[in-house]
Amino acid sequence: MQTKEIVKTLPASILKGAAANLAIQALGKNLNKKTFLPTLLVGAVGGGLSCLSDDKYLSTLIAASVFGGGNALANKASFPRTMLKYAAIGTAGRLMLNIPAAVGKINGDWKTEWQMCQIPN
Repeated sequence: MQTKEIVKTLPASILKGAAANLAIQALGKNLNKKTFLPTLLVGAVGGGLSCLSDDKYLSTLIAASVFGGGNALANKASFPRTMLKYAAIGTAGRLMLNIPAAVGKINGDWKTEWQMCQIPN
């Protein structure tokens, strides 16, 4: 990724990371007064680092790993286990988001092949 592209997308990535990590902590019922600011900071760092990769799977893995490691420290939980859990959940989520696009592409290819195989009247 070129520097211009990174500079353009970095603020949005930081905000998305902070929002995503707040949601993750809230869903896990770990968000409180003590963990609010560390959660925002970890989310911003994870979002910023994920912006550096062109590959959407690698960027998701980076962000989820940072979220997991940072949240483990903020929540005083097991660091390696929590980091691996967040990385697995983030990657699985990214894969699930890609299912509709993959199905649409497959269906589009089948329709094209079917139309090519039909005999004209």
